[in-house]
Amino acid sequence: MINNRADLEALRGTPAFAGALKALAGAVVIREDKQLYPHRYGTEDYIGPTIEPAWRHRVDESPLARLDMTPTDLNAEMIAEGLEAISLPADEGDILTQADIDQIEAAGARLPNIEAWRFHSQVALTPGLSDQIEAAMASLPEPAQTVARKRYETTIEFRFDDALLDQLRRAAGLDDAAFRSLWQGALDLPA
Repeated sequence: MINNRADLEALRGTPAFAGALKALAGAVVIREDKQLYPHRYGTEDYIGPTIEPAWRHRVDESPLARLDMTPTDLNAEMIAEGLEAISLPADEGDILTQADIDQIEAAGARLPNIEAWRFHSQVALTPGLSDQIEAAMASLPEPAQTVARKRYETTIEFRFDDALLDQLRRAAGLDDAAFRSLWQGALDLPA
C-alpha cells in the first residue's frame, strides 16, 4: 500500500512501480456518468427507452497531494517508465465541476418515481395524513376538485415533482423535508 512518497519511491526499479503509477493515474482522472436515469432503469421490469450514459471526467488531485506530486510530476514519471501519460480533460465542458456534482446530487434528491400503491400505503401509514390530504382536496373548487381526486385515485406512478402532489402536500402542511421522508418511506416499503 502506498501512503506517502517514500512508499512510492521504495517501489522504484521494480515491476510494481509501473503498476503503482497506473493506479495513481486511474485515481486522478475519474470517469463519471452524469446521466439521470428513471427509477428502476436497468432492471428487467423497466419498460422505457434505452438511455445512453453521459460520460464526463472529473479531476481529483488528492491522491497525488498525499504523495507531494502534481499531475505533471505523475506524467513525467509515467513517461520515464514507458507508460502513456494521463490525459487531463482540457475542455471545460468535459470536466465534471463541483456545480455539476451538486446538480446531480440535487436531482437525485428529487427521488425516483414510485408506484401509486406505495405512495398511498405510506400516506395511510402516516397518522393523520390521509385526513389532511382529503381536506386539501375538499378545499379545491370544482371542477379542479373532481379532477384532482380522479388523478390521485387512478395514477399508476407518481413523480416526485408532480404538481398535484406538490399542491396537496403544501395544503397538508408538509415541508420539503417531510415530503422527502414520506417519499423515501414509500420507496422503502416491502413489495
